[in-house]
Amino acid sequence: MSLPSKDIFDFAKNNDSLAVNVIDEFSTYLGLLFSQLANDLNSDYIVTGGGVSAEGEYLVKNVNHFQLDIHLSVSTRIN
Repeated sequence: MSLPSKDIFDFAKNNDSLAVNVIDEFSTYLGLLFSQLANDLNSDYIVTGGGVSAEGEYLVKNVNHFQLDIHLSVSTRIN
């Protein structure tokens, strides 16, 4: 059984604890990926696309929280 990411984000926005945990873990790994990209490419911005990026500010807020914890330079913005 699969569940679309939009549904998981909707559940998380309604404070479903399992969905919040899933989004937190996803955000941790995405933040790690973006940190590596920013360090490797010396980038000021990382632009995302696709269905998951449609979650906008909710996703950016979560990823930035984890990304800033592990990134060496806080000057990179995720949009």
